[in-house]
Amino acid sequence: MDWNWFFSSTAQSAAAIVAVFSAFIITKIISNQAQFESNKRRMNSFLNESKKYMELAKYRRIGWYCQYCFNKETKKIQEKAKSGELPATAEEYYFTSTLPLFVKRAGLIERIDQIMKFKAYSKSTADAFMHVKSVAEIAEESQIREEQNEIYDLIADIKHHIMLLNDLVEELSDNAESSPVIRWSIIASMSLFYIGVVYPLGFMPLPQNATISLGITAIPDYIFCFKGALLSVLTLIFTGINVYFLGKNSGMIYDKAAIDELRTYSNFGGYSVYFQNMEDNQRARDEFFKKLEEEKAQPENGKG
Repeated sequence: MDWNWFFSSTAQSAAAIVAVFSAFIITKIISNQAQFESNKRRMNSFLNESKKYMELAKYRRIGWYCQYCFNKETKKIQEKAKSGELPATAEEYYFTSTLPLFVKRAGLIERIDQIMKFKAYSKSTADAFMHVKSVAEIAEESQIREEQNEIYDLIADIKHHIMLLNDLVEELSDNAESSPVIRWSIIASMSLFYIGVVYPLGFMPLPQNATISLGITAIPDYIFCFKGALLSVLTLIFTGINVYFLGKNSGMIYDKAAIDELRTYSNFGGYSVYFQNMEDNQRARDEFFKKLEEEKAQPENGKG
């Protein structure tokens, strides 16, 4: 048997497979590296934008806007109290009114209850219709409308920002750039190079009908010669390149602390105490109307 032909064919076939694998792996790692750096920049951008929205929320005059709305609502409560149009409880009035939800509801409901009980409104209905708004009142209303638009525009922007931020956090949590498939592909490529290329070439050239020795004592004969030195240099270079890309692949890990910080900004209530109150009051309002619907449905079920 011509062992030279066998080893030559084996080495060439293995080298072709290694070349295809290596080209794919290197291209993929370079692509992942670009995506990894892009995502890191996106992380920093989202962190900075989240901090910007927190600052913007601080500068909105939400407390002033809520106080104006409550003062205006107070007159409505007093008018409805005189005409007997008020609901049975202050809680029901609060949830069915147009009052902003930025203030804790417990204090507001208590104040509404006091107004409903005392009905401290001295003006007659005719006086109310005769009232002419001053320039200052008109200017204040204009400022209120402007502040209201600014507040709800900010809320819309923050909620859109949170939606995009959640998508980014989900993408980063997978950490697809540091792929275990690529890691094992590099290890497989290195193993195939050692076994399928270097090892067969170490036997060549062989005389016709030569006997191949696989013993440990034969290893020095293959290494300590010009052929062995050349193969050793190729092995070291190939190994170094693969170890470098293996390290690149393993090093593309996103900072867990940065991801956790991004997650904290995905909470709408974290941008302002007023927004937290808004979320709490919205949940309470939904529960109130759900309970109301259930109470309305009970007599119908009883009739059935």
